[in-house]
Amino acid sequence: MKSVLKKLRRLYNVPKVGTDEFKNWLEQNNDAMKFLHQNAEDNWCVIYSGSGKVFIHGVLVPEQALKPLDTDDLLKWQYNPYHSWRVTSCDSNTWIEPPLADSGSKVLAKGEQLVFIRSSEEVANNQKCVEISQKFTHSMNLHYRPDQKAWFMPDKNGDVKPFIRIVEILEEKKKMNALAVLFDRNLLSAYAALTNSVLVRMFDFPAYYKATEFPNMYHRVSKGWACNFYRGVQLLKSAMSKKEAAKTVGVNFIGEKKYETFIVLDQQNKRIVEMSCSPDAYKLLPAFFRQEVLAIYKFDQNKYRFNEYYVDGITYGINDEGQVCVWLVDLGKMPYEEQQHWKLYNEEPRPTITDFDQEPEQILKNILSKGYFEAHVKGSWDYSQRSISSLKETLQELHESECPWWRTGSIDCIHQINYPIVKSLNDCADWEREILALHRLVIEGLQDVWLKSKLKALGQDINETKGVLNLLEKYLEALGYKDVSEVLAPLRGIKRLRNKVSPAHEQLKEKDKQEAKELKAKVLEEYSGYWRHYDYLVGACNKAFRNLKKFLGKKKLG
Repeated sequence: MKSVLKKLRRLYNVPKVGTDEFKNWLEQNNDAMKFLHQNAEDNWCVIYSGSGKVFIHGVLVPEQALKPLDTDDLLKWQYNPYHSWRVTSCDSNTWIEPPLADSGSKVLAKGEQLVFIRSSEEVANNQKCVEISQKFTHSMNLHYRPDQKAWFMPDKNGDVKPFIRIVEILEEKKKMNALAVLFDRNLLSAYAALTNSVLVRMFDFPAYYKATEFPNMYHRVSKGWACNFYRGVQLLKSAMSKKEAAKTVGVNFIGEKKYETFIVLDQQNKRIVEMSCSPDAYKLLPAFFRQEVLAIYKFDQNKYRFNEYYVDGITYGINDEGQVCVWLVDLGKMPYEEQQHWKLYNEEPRPTITDFDQEPEQILKNILSKGYFEAHVKGSWDYSQRSISSLKETLQELHESECPWWRTGSIDCIHQINYPIVKSLNDCADWEREILALHRLVIEGLQDVWLKSKLKALGQDINETKGVLNLLEKYLEALGYKDVSEVLAPLRGIKRLRNKVSPAHEQLKEKDKQEAKELKAKVLEEYSGYWRHYDYLVGACNKAFRNLKKFLGKKKLG
C-alpha cells in the first residue's frame, strides 16, 4: 500500500506549471494513466481518489451491459461518489432512484456503486462520512473499525486483516487532506467474479503530458477553465473463476473440506476408537484432551472467544480428571489447521474404562462432568453451574446494582477471571496468575472508604484497624453478625495465597520460598491438582459474597 500512496501523493502535489520544478516532476515519470495501468496489478486498488489534480471513481458494471462495448456512452459519465439513493418526483409520480441513474451513461446506470461519501453542514466541521456498499461488506464478511478507518475480515485461522482502507493524502498547496479509498484487489476480483461484473474506473486528470495508450483504457480531451483534462474510463475484468472467488472469501465447496481423526469414546458400540470428525460422525461421541489445548484460546482473547463453557463458539466440558471434553461433530466445525492443533492433545478418557457392560448413557455419566452430562446428554436446563460461573453471576449482580461496599471498573473485569490451564501435576504458573486476578477482583474491589464511614457512624475506633478485610470483619461484628471469621475465611485464604505464591510478590516469594513450597504441596495433597483447588476456591468465594450480600445488601448509592 505504501508504494500506491507514494505515487498518489506525487500526482496530488503538482508544482507550478512552467517552472523548473514542474519539468523535474514530469521527468520523474508522474504519468497518471500509467499509474492507473500499474495499479490494476497492485495488491491495493484505488476505487476512489478525489482532489483537484486526480479524480478516480470505480463502479461495478454487469459484464453483459458491456456487450457490445459502447465507449462513446461510457465517456459521457458525469458522476462522483457523493451521489446516492434519492427520492425523485415528476408531475404526480414520486419514486426512489438508484445511485447511478443520473451518471450520464446508460451503461453505468446499470452498475453497482461501491463507495458512498456523505457530508452535511449539520455534522461537526462538515465532516465527510465514507460508506461502503452493504451488499459488498455483508457478503464478504467485512466489519468496520472506526479507529483504523478500515474494514476487516477474519481469515480461517481467526486472524483479521484490513481489506478496505480510507486514507487521507496531504495536498500541500491547499494545505488540506484529500480522501482516497483503496480495496484489496483479490477480494474485489472475487466479488466481481461472483457478481459477473467488470470494474469500470472513471478518471479525470489534467493534460500536463501526452496521454499514454494502454489496453482497456479509453479517454477524450475535455476543456477546463485552467487547462485541458483527460477524461476517460478503464475497464478491469476479474480473471478469477467463481470457484477461486469462493475460496478467497473462505467458502468451501461440499466435499472439499478436510477432517482430522480423533480418539473417541464410542459408547454405543462400547469401545475406544479413532474416527473422523466429518459431519457424518455420530453426534454424541466425546473426544478427550489435555488441558493445554485451551491455552491458545485463553491467552489470546482478542482473537478468540473463550470462557469456562465456550471456546470459539464450541461448548466444552472438563471432567473430574481435568480432561477437556468436546463432541466429535463439533471438532468438524473447526478449520482443518485448528483441528490439527486439537489432535496434538487428544488422548483416551481417564480413568481407563474397563466396565463396558453398562448402558451407553451410564458410561457417559461416569466419564463426563455432571453439568456437561446434564446439559448435553439429558438436555436439562436445571443443572449445576461451574463454581466460577456462579461467582461471576453474583459479582455481576452486585455490579449492576451499583453496590456501595464492592465495586469493579467494568463488567469485563468480572469475566476476565477463568480456570487455570494446568499442563502437568506440578505446573502452577497459570494457577498463580489466576490467584492474583481473583484477588484483584474480589478483595481489591471491597470499598474501605465506605467501611470506615460506616464504622465511624457506629462510633467504632478504627485507628488500629488496618486492611480492608479487618475493617469488614469489624463492621460485621459491630452489626451483631455471628461466625464472621468463618464467612471471611475464603477471602483471607485468597489474600494469603496472593501474598505468598502469586507473581505479584516476587521479592516476598524469595524470602518465604519454603512457605510457598509448603502451601503448594498442601494444595496438591488435599485437592490432587491446582485446577480442582481453584474450583474449590471460587466456589468458597462465591459463598462468602452471597453471605455478604445478605448482611450488607446490594442497594444503589444514595
